[in-house]
Amino acid sequence: MQKITVEMIVAVAMALVAGCATAEGDKKNAVASQKVAPRDQNGQLRKGAVTKKMTTPYRKIETKNYVIETPEGWEVGQETPFGQREIRPAKEMKAGRGASMSSMTGPGLGRQSWQQLYETSLYFITRFAPNGQKMQATPFTLGKSQQGFETCAWTMTNSDGLPLQRHVILKHSNGNILALAVKIPYGAAKESKEGLQTIFQHMVDTAVVR
Repeated sequence: MQKITVEMIVAVAMALVAGCATAEGDKKNAVASQKVAPRDQNGQLRKGAVTKKMTTPYRKIETKNYVIETPEGWEVGQETPFGQREIRPAKEMKAGRGASMSSMTGPGLGRQSWQQLYETSLYFITRFAPNGQKMQATPFTLGKSQQGFETCAWTMTNSDGLPLQRHVILKHSNGNILALAVKIPYGAAKESKEGLQTIFQHMVDTAVVR
């Protein structure tokens, strides 16, 4: 059985996708060019995928460890001592009750294998699942982000196989990692769920790890 270390705990604190936040970071409005393409169940681009562009309002959030783009109107919380930020829609937005995303940094933790990061992540995701929620993980898939970073992605589903969370870890060649996650409300309308998947994928596609 894998030994759980303090470093691994830090790497997967992003599993705790909850909590309200206040806006922070670079709040400059931006119009981003979003790419939508055929992807696997974990959001990784399929080989030979053909992309198309669509314009949606986003804003760029820059920190010393990474750069991401979030939807206009979403609130980015203050960074915790563990390097985590919660990203939530404004209350008046119809993004689905309980919808949220998160970012989490792990300086130097990319020296661990993907299997180690995946297994440790699952330990904490299932241990701290909301309201005792039972979730199952899909096998992780490896890929490369549109910004050129190595990625490891998987989805947490319920007993019926419906997605409840998506997780993507991006790795810089210097060993730093950025863990991104989205929480998909079970009872949300199909349109809301698809919208969450789209904006989360845009955040992954535009993420830059420093």
